[in-house]
Amino acid sequence: MLHTGKKHFESPISGQSTLELALLLPVLFVLFFGSIQILIYIQSSTALQYAAFVSARSFQVYGDRKLGEIGYRKTSNHPKTNPEQTIAEASAEMVIFESLMWEQTRIERRSALDIFDRVYEDGNDLTYNASSSENSGGAVRVNLHCSDPGGCENGSGVTVTYCAPFVFPGTEILFSLKQKEAPCRVERFGKSYQALGLSKTVLLGREPVEK
Repeated sequence: MLHTGKKHFESPISGQSTLELALLLPVLFVLFFGSIQILIYIQSSTALQYAAFVSARSFQVYGDRKLGEIGYRKTSNHPKTNPEQTIAEASAEMVIFESLMWEQTRIERRSALDIFDRVYEDGNDLTYNASSSENSGGAVRVNLHCSDPGGCENGSGVTVTYCAPFVFPGTEILFSLKQKEAPCRVERFGKSYQALGLSKTVLLGREPVEK
């Protein structure tokens, strides 16, 4: 009795498609996560522009006065919004943290009845004319264009820097050149991470209306 055996061969086209998909997947992941990171960059830049304007407007009126000096009550202890923080820096933090959903964890809502009773966790990061003054490794940093701390009557404005996080590992490659120009390292919960420094300068001068 003769038995005829059948041999089954896999199509070479199927194996080639699997190999091509395996090679293509990393590229697709990079493009997908890279697109999200670019959207984060765009939204961060938009929020930063408004934050810089609000901070410059606060500086225009109050100079480098602190929250405690005007009796502002929605404060806590460092590294949250505190009486020793300048009005200009606190204004920038509020705009950025309220505008960007990935920064919402920095907001502490202290009252269920008063939705505006909030403080922000970012420490005090302030410089005068780019010289070191206070630096706690926060995500929002303010430089006052002012050479006379204690009023800044002759100040010209502010530069606000926001350290935008890299949400997905590897996407920092897309911003490597920008990262070299503006390196930014943020410290939080005892850990630090590399971020992309975005800066905006707004010069409105000083027009103090309160003494």
